[in-house]
Amino acid sequence: MAGAGPYSGTSTLALVARVTAVTLGVAYGSMKLAVLKVRFSSLITRIHDFPFSGESLRFSQQCAAGAVAVSL
Repeated sequence: MAGAGPYSGTSTLALVARVTAVTLGVAYGSMKLAVLKVRFSSLITRIHDFPFSGESLRFSQQCAAGAVAVSL
């Protein structure tokens, strides 16, 4: 029989290709996770820094609870 072909899954080239794919996947995933953490933390910071006064916050909570009827 002939030796293992380059795409048979048992050759050295196939092993190198699999290791390279896993390495690139891990590197891409870790970079994407780092970017998402930064974006999420800045979103949380913006939400916490939003300038609500106590009265407008109570009004928006009442609207969300359905206690305030708004007619147009």
